[in-house]
Amino acid sequence: MLMIAGNSANNVVLKNFTVDGSQSDYYPDVRLGTSLYNMATLIGCNGLTLEDCVFQNGCNDAILLNNCYGVDIDRITVNKCGHDGIYAYYVDGISVRNSTFINRTNSSCRFYNVTKGEFLNNKCSTSGGGHTGLQLQGELKDIRAYGNSIKDLPYPGVRAIEAKMSNVIIEDNIIEKCAKPGIDAPSAITRNNKITY
Repeated sequence: MLMIAGNSANNVVLKNFTVDGSQSDYYPDVRLGTSLYNMATLIGCNGLTLEDCVFQNGCNDAILLNNCYGVDIDRITVNKCGHDGIYAYYVDGISVRNSTFINRTNSSCRFYNVTKGEFLNNKCSTSGGGHTGLQLQGELKDIRAYGNSIKDLPYPGVRAIEAKMSNVIIEDNIIEKCAKPGIDAPSAITRNNKITY
């Protein structure tokens, strides 16, 4: 529905809108997770601000970011997408904060081959399905997950999958009623997290 591709955009600001993927009403036969149906596919942006937006009822990722630099995501809501809320793939410099994710299938946010990434003060929960709050994958450097509230997910609140991590810090998060262990990221620095089952 929204697309930027081919290293064609610098210093983009997207704000104050709602994207409704209409999956539940108009496209019941589209399988969730079908990659043709992202709500926003943003490739090759150098400087991107996304704030005060709602993405709902999607068939795949709410926001797919690839080969982007300097991404600032603040105060968005992702409600029932068909894959990840935010899928950041080969991104250098990303902040995701003050946002709400209601998972239906996969993760609230996935950092895959990300350098200088922040996941701060977000709320992650479920509409009855989903994976994890923050998924860490691939090569990750200088990542901080701080002050998040993650609850009721069927996987650990933060989970690393085939990840090579350098300076990944997970601290001061509240993880409630997620799968054990609440944080499954063996190479990360973890401190001051409150985990209850």
